[in-house]
Amino acid sequence: MSAPRGAVATPATLPVWTAAADAIDLLKRNPITLAGAAVIVVIALVGLAAPAIAPYDPLTTNPADALRPPGAGHLMGTDEFGEDIWSRVLWGARIDLAIALGAVVVALVLGCVIGAVAGFWGGWIDEVAMRSMDVLQAFPSFILAMGIAAALGPNLRNLILAIALINVAVYARLMRARLLVVKHALYATAARGAGNPPWRVLLVHLMPNCLTPIFVQSSLQSGWAILTAAGLSFIGLGVRIPEPEWGVMVAIGVARITVGAWWVSFYPGLCIALAVMGFNLIGDGLQDLLDPQRR
Repeated sequence: MSAPRGAVATPATLPVWTAAADAIDLLKRNPITLAGAAVIVVIALVGLAAPAIAPYDPLTTNPADALRPPGAGHLMGTDEFGEDIWSRVLWGARIDLAIALGAVVVALVLGCVIGAVAGFWGGWIDEVAMRSMDVLQAFPSFILAMGIAAALGPNLRNLILAIALINVAVYARLMRARLLVVKHALYATAARGAGNPPWRVLLVHLMPNCLTPIFVQSSLQSGWAILTAAGLSFIGLGVRIPEPEWGVMVAIGVARITVGAWWVSFYPGLCIALAVMGFNLIGDGLQDLLDPQRR
């Protein structure tokens, strides 16, 4: 049956499998992005399966096995407390991915709301919102995260909140910039002319068309969230010892490098590097997938 006269085809009318096929085709043509996605999927899977596949309790100490090198019985060796590093790395994947996901979601929601309201209504609302974002961005991001984490106290929830708050301005500015462009588009004018209330025009017609740079940025920020969390935990302002977080594990092992126990900090540091690299590669791929001009 033919479409009604005057109907306009939209991306929403396309079958879901068509979009999925496009994404799969992109991954086939971009093996680097596929490799990044594979790294993150593997890290997520081993983190979820950590209770089943970890050979030891990550918090169980055994002084008799302290600083054993990688080998039989301890795949990645043990730390100064006799804790199995392989088990702690597996459990650490759960914590670090939870930090990345939580921080990105909180920052994305807050930033998008602030940016959308500022860009759509403008005036004094825009001025107050953007000057507030200027204040946040006036401080070096890691120094600001240190201050927030120190003020709130070192625990997992406060660590996620600290990382999220330093990134709110990034999402707010991206959303505002995109909204200033699309709110004058023909479809936005048509939506207003059809009698839609302002909130519906904003939420249904404008914001979904502003998400391309947001999704790309969220992938990149996931890697930086893990890196920031590791840095804060390293200096004692994030997750605390003895929790099996990768930054904590690096901090424990740094003092033992001089006595030859390189493995204590090497393996969690390698996991941090792989996770950050994986998220960055996914961000590059999302840019190709969501931006038709780069296809």
